Amino acid sequence: DASGFPKKQPKIGWYASKHGASFSLRIEVKSDTNFLTIMSMKSYGPNFVDTILNISVQIVRKGDNQQALASSSASYEITGYHETRTSIHVPHKFELPGGGARAGDSILLDGKLTSGAYFKINGLALCSF
Repeated sequence: DASGFPKKQPKIGWYASKHGASFSLRIEVKSDTNFLTIMSMKSYGPNFVDTILNISVQIVRKGDNQQALASSSASYEITGYHETRTSIHVPHKFELPGGGARAGDSILLDGKLTSGAYFKINGLALCSF
């Protein structure tokens, strides 16, 4: 669920506003995809202290009856706090597990706020390189 506005608060993005908040995406791959980039906000405010977003990624191969193999799974963590007295947007580039996804495969993405109570994602990108 996305909320936000480009010129007034809250600005465009996906927000987790309580501990344990989660989201899931299923992305049908149209061309070879090897990397996932998540653009997130880091901030110094008290609501960002100790925030950690856990991202789990699974690749489901075309014809595998929607079952992801352990070799095609990975988890990543992104922190949301820093001590610099400004908010910044940071790209986090992750290599997809299992050698990436090919046309016809699916990428399953699950995110969960495992620490803290606030997190913001500004964008997602998938690419070959």
